[in-house]
Amino acid sequence: MRVGIIAEGPSDQAVISNILCGMFGIDSESIQLIRPSDGRDQTDLHQKKADQFGNCELVKQDCNERTKIRDFFESPIDEGERLLVIHVDTAEIGRADAVLNSVRPPKPALPAPTPKKSKKKAQKVTLDSEESTPAVPPYADTLREAVISEIDAWLDNEYKPRLRYAIAIEETEAWVLAIDVDYDTTELRDPKKALFDFLNRPNGLSKQERSRLFDLGEYDRFDKLSRDFRRKKTLLAAAANNRSLELFVASL
Repeated sequence: MRVGIIAEGPSDQAVISNILCGMFGIDSESIQLIRPSDGRDQTDLHQKKADQFGNCELVKQDCNERTKIRDFFESPIDEGERLLVIHVDTAEIGRADAVLNSVRPPKPALPAPTPKKSKKKAQKVTLDSEESTPAVPPYADTLREAVISEIDAWLDNEYKPRLRYAIAIEETEAWVLAIDVDYDTTELRDPKKALFDFLNRPNGLSKQERSRLFDLGEYDRFDKLSRDFRRKKTLLAAAANNRSLELFVASL
């Protein structure tokens, strides 16, 4: 099996790569980073080639043009099953400059987060999406389906059976945070800040550990933060803490 990833950025590629390794039992050599073309490359921005950048506009461009997608699926190298993961975040929806035109559904009123009995015990995740019951319906499910429909329109509905959609609501930081917390991270207002606050919490990482972590490039930092996704048991437990992660895992 070979899996390609078109994503908004290197951090998203790192998180998705670890999820793929955990679900399929593959290693990073079986994963092809298509957009950005090499998220691991730490070249200065002014020296990067166009293919090494990533954002939602460029994801849409790749879907509209389909040249990179066609090259991936038609490559004679490593013949066998091929899947393509397309990633976008939903945080930008509603902004004047947003690429995604999907309409954000109303968020339900949520009770305050309550700790689960144990975060160490993996919770069962139903891998058949028709049988899975969302923890907080229908916000994440509805928004995910709206974004998928928009991506399919970019692609003129080509390649759909071989596509998987990593729709992070609202950002992949919420998926990473789901590894270590005891509450639902699906509808955090600012997942980036929530993850940053978690990493800087008292009695958490030492000053030296934080320094080493934040000295890493974007891909390597998020690879380290999400490395536990490579253990399927941990991945399924984390998916119980975030509905959009659960839906992506179920699709795999």
